[in-house]
Amino acid sequence: MIWQDFVHCFGYPAPGSAVDLQALGLEQNQTLRSFAAEVGLGTFADGLISIGSLRELGAQLCGWASWVPADSRLFGSTALGLLFLVSGDDDVWVIDAQEGIVVESDLSVAELLHQVTSGELLRGSLRASLFQAWNDRSGALPPESVLCPTPALPLGGTWSADTLARVSLPVYLAFTSSLFRPDGDTPVELRRR
Repeated sequence: MIWQDFVHCFGYPAPGSAVDLQALGLEQNQTLRSFAAEVGLGTFADGLISIGSLRELGAQLCGWASWVPADSRLFGSTALGLLFLVSGDDDVWVIDAQEGIVVESDLSVAELLHQVTSGELLRGSLRASLFQAWNDRSGALPPESVLCPTPALPLGGTWSADTLARVSLPVYLAFTSSLFRPDGDTPVELRRR
């Protein structure tokens, strides 16, 4: 199985949390089709990460769209608002909507899906231990939701399980993109890796 590391780390998707790749405009992406066939789509690990789930369905990038190519499609996200997009054949973009960071990655979709299983990313960008602390108290995250510190980081918030609030991804994206605007006080940091 090509995706055994992902399954070992996150398990299989929660029943009823998947959407069809066509609904996300990603039916032509061979990597995601392979992933869907072998693993399935939806939310994984009580919502820590999602690939082709209800979370991504209907989510508009709002102001974040100005930082990525026009053909970018959201294919995955994390409970704490990290977004995974694909542009063109296999160009991966990552948006950290809390920190205001947009990354033009040199990873393919397959490489990203393998890399998220590394201990370094789980402890760092995915904030798995923070999510676990919230999850232990609150239970599984609904498949269309993410968690946002209250107040948000740019407004003085901190990463703490006590301050995390559930919000739908569309609301989260509209809110965070209003905090990071080209003409605003808090600029977006564009990185290339």
